[in-house]
Amino acid sequence: MCELKRILRLTLISCLLFSSNLAYSGVKEYPILKVDYGPSTTFKTGTVGKINIPLDELTNAKIAVLDGLVIIFDDGSNLSMETLTDIALGFQGVDMRTWPKYLLGIQNAGPEPEDYKSELQQSKEHIIDTEVSAYEIRTFPTEQGIGYWAIGPKKSVIVFTSSVIEDQVALLFAENMDEQQIKKIIINGTLR
Repeated sequence: MCELKRILRLTLISCLLFSSNLAYSGVKEYPILKVDYGPSTTFKTGTVGKINIPLDELTNAKIAVLDGLVIIFDDGSNLSMETLTDIALGFQGVDMRTWPKYLLGIQNAGPEPEDYKSELQQSKEHIIDTEVSAYEIRTFPTEQGIGYWAIGPKKSVIVFTSSVIEDQVALLFAENMDEQQIKKIIINGTLR
């Protein structure tokens, strides 16, 4: 009888651990192969925010430059990209390459100021968890550094960092784009 209880207890613990791993799978390193989609054009915001978009995707698109880049594609999907700097965010001297790690919940402790970490935790809860409803966080190597991709059912957030530039990141929001569109339109043009 004791052996049966022990087996049942171990089975229950295993089930609980297994189901908790399903609820949050962590960050996935996501290598993506660069594809030649033909002629493209480059859009740039700041030093880090550079994407090459295939020209065939820009047919009938509306492009605007406000505080950053906004593109509304013919099918109604859209993206907006802006540069965020340490000074503009009020945290001069902070290594902005940590910004996506805190925003996406990859990192929650470090030498950065507490209000920086707290602000990003609140942004994570409001934007990533609620607005985007991210079901997966991915990282991928880019020409300049590392890309971070929070994927949701209708929205995605992508942050580009540089391996050499510490004071800025590029933040990109994509709406009504599936994964294949995001790979072709956004990510492919950032790869080596």
